[in-house]
Amino acid sequence: MHKPIHTLAFLVALAFIYLCFSFLLPKGELVIGKVKVHIPGWSIKVSDNNGILANCSRLNYNADDTLGDDYTLKSRLLDTVKLPIKDTLSGNDTLRNNRVKSIVEKSYSEGIEYNSLKNFIESLNKTDSSGINVLYYGDSQIEGDRITDRLRVELQKRYGGVGVGALPYWNPSFVPYGIWLTSRSAKHIALQKADKSQRRKAILGAFSEIEPSESFKKILELTVSSKRRFPMLNILVGDCDSIASFKLMVDGKEHTLTSIKDANVVDLVSFKLPSRYKRVSVLLKSKSSLKLYGVFASSGRGVFVSNIALRGSSGNFFTEFDSHLAKRVYSLLNVRLVVLQFGINVVPSNLKSYNFYKGLLVKQINAIKSFAPNASIIVVGVSDMAGKFNGVLESYPSVLKVRDAQQQAASECGVAFWDAFAAMGGKGSMIEWVNQNPSLATKDYTHFTYLGAKRMGDLFSKALINTVEMKHLLSESKAIGVEANDSIR
Repeated sequence: MHKPIHTLAFLVALAFIYLCFSFLLPKGELVIGKVKVHIPGWSIKVSDNNGILANCSRLNYNADDTLGDDYTLKSRLLDTVKLPIKDTLSGNDTLRNNRVKSIVEKSYSEGIEYNSLKNFIESLNKTDSSGINVLYYGDSQIEGDRITDRLRVELQKRYGGVGVGALPYWNPSFVPYGIWLTSRSAKHIALQKADKSQRRKAILGAFSEIEPSESFKKILELTVSSKRRFPMLNILVGDCDSIASFKLMVDGKEHTLTSIKDANVVDLVSFKLPSRYKRVSVLLKSKSSLKLYGVFASSGRGVFVSNIALRGSSGNFFTEFDSHLAKRVYSLLNVRLVVLQFGINVVPSNLKSYNFYKGLLVKQINAIKSFAPNASIIVVGVSDMAGKFNGVLESYPSVLKVRDAQQQAASECGVAFWDAFAAMGGKGSMIEWVNQNPSLATKDYTHFTYLGAKRMGDLFSKALINTVEMKHLLSESKAIGVEANDSIR
């Protein structure tokens, strides 16, 4: 007679044998004669009703991975692919051949289409004294230098540069961490609140109108932490029909005095800063009014990523810009990459079709191409968003429609596309991000927390860096006989 304890012992032993098979044998099916035995794997994925897999391993974080005061200076790529630029294995080695091919495929699958970024990639190896500017336009997802900071750190780590690029002097709350800015002697006009005639001049998200002054008056003051110091301050000014004199004060002492004459369109005024400073002030004396189009923290050489956050925007304003002014601004800044991250303000409309949105986006991309014909463009697809529908918390039905419209517009215009929705994990991933501890997204199920924005910035940075460095991979793959067409379509 069998006792219950015997049955329990048998089941435990059977489970133990099953686990041993799972570890020792590869996942999949083991065929014994005509019998097929399924061997389970150990990766866990969450699948939605459409079969889209949300890989939860993407969301793993380290307990020490917090946003300290210097988090931007200690940033790193997550799960970085180490590129085999130099390898001790011989060129004919089959293992090495497969290894390079595998990494090219991984770079492509997680990256961005290579050919659409050729202009930007080529410019990275030809930086001159003016440096390369990346203009990153987006909605509230990027406010406060979120996401863009991660991209900037990774690009500057590889290609040089010090400084945060454009400073949103019209809205101090958007200024990157470690920099405090005041600008009170001018009338600031932000693009979102501008009328049609004013929007033509808000090329960098806003501009300011400064009244004439017979004596020097302070138009800008910056306080900079030691970890955020930059060696150059550049100011874009225009619409001035007289001599305008600028004075730079560093920690209360006069440092530089310079003048421009008849800047009818727009000119760049540059100031070199000392190696150590805390407070910088810019004073202006001019007999006529002028417009301030942008303020930039940079180092001359290198790469600079400017955060241009436009809350509530869907990104359909480029066609309204003054074409001549926009060309001049993009040229002076040597803009070689423009990133567009919009969509969360389009999703809630829940329309049956977003063909109209695709058409609008095509027009915006073509307008940017006319401003900066030598620049590459990346459309960042909308991130996942969730809400309650019939009492069930789930992704918006329109998220995929908006994402598809963005991807189709990018394809039609021949520019790059990066799928933020897929990078997050697909349908339902926003709910997973909110439920993480600590949370990666807020309970509006739309916006990222600072930690979540840091993660999204890491994912995008990795994708872009993989694509940029694919140039070396492709060269090596040809050397060892791996055809690019094997992995790149």
